[in-house]
Amino acid sequence: MDGCFERDDVKALQQVLALDGVSKRYPFLLRRAVERNPGSVKCVAFLMERGTTPSWFELSDRAPETVTTTQFTEMIKRGIVRVDSWRSSEDTFEIFDPLIEKVIEVGRYDLAQVLLEAGAPVDVGRWHRRIEGFGELGEFRCSRPGTPLLNLVEDLYRDADEEKIHETGLSLLRSLARASKAAGCFDWERPGCAPGQVTALGAACENRDVQVVRILVEEGGRVEGGGEGLRLPFGVFQCPLPVEEAARRFFAPKDAECAAILEELSLLEGVDLNAVRRDGHTPLSLACTLGMEQSVEKLLQLGVSPMKVKRPGRTSKSPMFEALRGRSESIVSLLIRWKADPNEVIVWGGAAYTVLQVAMGACLLAVIPPSKSLAIVLLQNGARCSLSLPPDPACQGAVSLCEVSPLLLACQIKESDAELLSLFCERGGANPNAGAMRTVIGAVHAKKIDAKKGIELLQALADAGGDWNMISQDGHGLLSVVCRRCMPEGVNVCMSKFLLEKGLAVGGGKGKGGRWRVPLVEAAARADFELVSLLLQWGADPNQVGLRDQVGMRVGQRLERQMSPLQVAMEREIASSSEMWDTLRVIGLLREKGGRETGSGEDSLPSGSISCWNSFRGSRLRLLSGCSWLAELISFERARGPLLLEIIREIPLEEAMEPRDVERAF
Repeated sequence: MDGCFERDDVKALQQVLALDGVSKRYPFLLRRAVERNPGSVKCVAFLMERGTTPSWFELSDRAPETVTTTQFTEMIKRGIVRVDSWRSSEDTFEIFDPLIEKVIEVGRYDLAQVLLEAGAPVDVGRWHRRIEGFGELGEFRCSRPGTPLLNLVEDLYRDADEEKIHETGLSLLRSLARASKAAGCFDWERPGCAPGQVTALGAACENRDVQVVRILVEEGGRVEGGGEGLRLPFGVFQCPLPVEEAARRFFAPKDAECAAILEELSLLEGVDLNAVRRDGHTPLSLACTLGMEQSVEKLLQLGVSPMKVKRPGRTSKSPMFEALRGRSESIVSLLIRWKADPNEVIVWGGAAYTVLQVAMGACLLAVIPPSKSLAIVLLQNGARCSLSLPPDPACQGAVSLCEVSPLLLACQIKESDAELLSLFCERGGANPNAGAMRTVIGAVHAKKIDAKKGIELLQALADAGGDWNMISQDGHGLLSVVCRRCMPEGVNVCMSKFLLEKGLAVGGGKGKGGRWRVPLVEAAARADFELVSLLLQWGADPNQVGLRDQVGMRVGQRLERQMSPLQVAMEREIASSSEMWDTLRVIGLLREKGGRETGSGEDSLPSGSISCWNSFRGSRLRLLSGCSWLAELISFERARGPLLLEIIREIPLEEAMEPRDVERAF
């Protein structure tokens, strides 16, 4: 129309205004033409002949708040107020208000009902333009919410706590919805909370107003299947908070209302409750993400698939995965009850995981901590530990299936117990001989579980078919692993004694390629006097050689070397007086039991010889101060005894006075 004014094209202006509904939606055109293009003679003349915009200047701005229903009805009858009236007001905005929107805005639903019954147009909306710098006006814009129907939906949301006002508004809503549908503006849109536009029904879903949604569904009847029908279910879960945890707290008290709205939407033709959003969410997966149990149950009752939904070019997120992310045992149980697959394969971060792996924390990128309760629910409903399941066909070849055993993950969690491991083996089909026992020992070493629980778990695995005497490819058996690990004081001895009582060979066993890790060698390498004593008491050979790993000369190089217990002890790196004394005690004990340095059949070192001490002192002692290594040892109270006396007697005086080698980390 501004173009018509600029060209003074009256014919084009007449054609535009003749379009259905246009004339009544654009008020004060004569004013606009004169202000913007006073030289538009023909257009101005036509607009003067057409007449002025009906206005309600007889009433003040506050009149809609104070006038009675009877007075207002009489004004309409007498022609004082026309139902298609507009009001112009100026402040920092210039605003054009249709009368029906004004009375709705001030909460006079009774006056709006009078206007509707008198035939007021409903396919109109407020216009505004801001007064910008230097007093100039900007461009006119259609003001939110956009139509009387959208305006009323927003007002009812604000007045939800005022029961009487809300009830009156609901009565008006039904009349206004019918009038809007007849006028063809029922589905008009305005900007929503989410990107894009929303209709009155979409706004009601975002507001989670069950009564408003019910009325609009009943009056609307159907929606466009490919547009509004896809968007509406997601509006129920629209949240202003971007963080999932905050969103869960936001929706916790709204779950029942959301479930009720979903049920209402299911009655509307064209609504797709299995819709897949661009980010891959379905209404069900989104409800699972937000921990909305009642909404999840309602969607499942309405026939929504509990599995991933496939659409051309995309596959939805997994509801089960989202429930696991939220650690919701009740929602996981619901999904399984409605036939969700407990062995579903989920792709995340370039890898594929079974549901059970996800529950046990295998999917590190998803930051899902392991959960004993979730694992139990899955196992009791048919989840398997098998790693032979293929990834999703849509991702075949692009990802590989994670090979981490859920049983091994279960062995490491603090909440683990014998019942859980038994369930993994008996119901989940896990193999207790696929590293599970060794993993338990590792968990004790890492202080994830204590020794008592570790022993309980080992026994549970054995009861499920675990082999106490199984030797790994690297030559380690359970006993050698326990002896190798540096655990809290007394734990190594406690667990080793338990294993020995179970019949494990004190000397270990042969692995792949003849590799043999000897428990006594591992214990001597840590200078664990109590453990060395225990093994010797159980008949360990003080000269049995075993493999030990050593660092090679090149970066990352690992070498294996055959060493005897005494040799390992004598070549230890020492960092403190305490370590030095522990090492000396172990060396003394091994010598006492006939240990030889090389384990090659040489005679045992004579009790009076001090060659091993010199070797030990010269090449392995690494203490922090500058005094002699012997002085440091003497100052260590625990070392004072017959063994120290023997050392002092045997070594030369110059050896005793020599400052020890000091490593400096510069």
